Amino acid sequence: MSGLDFGASGIIALLDEEDDQLRVRGLSEHCLAACKTSYTHNTTKAASTKTQSYNASTTTGSVTMSLQVFALNKLASVIDRHWAEVSDSLLQIEELSETDDFPGQEIAAFVAAKCHFHLEQYEDALRFALVAGSHFDVTLREDEFVDCMVAQAID
Repeated sequence: MSGLDFGASGIIALLDEEDDQLRVRGLSEHCLAACKTSYTHNTTKAASTKTQSYNASTTTGSVTMSLQVFALNKLASVIDRHWAEVSDSLLQIEELSETDDFPGQEIAAFVAAKCHFHLEQYEDALRFALVAGSHFDVTLREDEFVDCMVAQAID
């Protein structure tokens, strides 16, 4: 991972709804500030693809959402190596993917899909992959996940 490298469990901690819970789990204020800065920078680059913009410094609610989206993006980049750790938080990730006003709904669905894939729960994996939007790229035909989801859809 680039930038912050505090492991999958630290990233998963960012999914919690309150900053106090993050501090209890051992993330420093410095990490939180870095997460917020990194997410704001990355969001600015991707603003053209999103219809909603969330500023990490406006309100506590949007900070929480921003941290959650940041965490989900980081989890997406390590899910193939850390799926077992992520599976402990799978229900929470599924809830985020089913929340209509959550800005990271599609990335949450993608992380849930990949986790279900590694758990060999292919029907659930396909259900979440289909709502993962651009994160689920069916043109990647050399990808085991994509091949499996396409085969599952055909069956």
